[in-house]
Amino acid sequence: VSLPRNLWSAWSETAANKGSPGVDGVSIADYERDVETNLEHLSESLQDGTYRPKAIRRVQITTTRGGTDMARNRKDGLGFTCGWCPGIVAG
Repeated sequence: VSLPRNLWSAWSETAANKGSPGVDGVSIADYERDVETNLEHLSESLQDGTYRPKAIRRVQITTTRGGTDMARNRKDGLGFTCGWCPGIVAG
């Protein structure tokens, strides 16, 4: 997960999704302003064990059938958004 090529791949997918800011309030545009430094810092903190994910935000998704079938969790950490860590499940 912490390899730069993996983080760049995850970043590309995340940026293409154009999602709203997470619980930290950082938008895609904000993160992109200094993306190289941000990804380097993320890689280093993942590798040295200092990375601490922020809280997640649960969003209820109403289906076309009128019910709420699932809750989608917004996970902090680019690697987690791409499913590279299937053992990590947000509550």
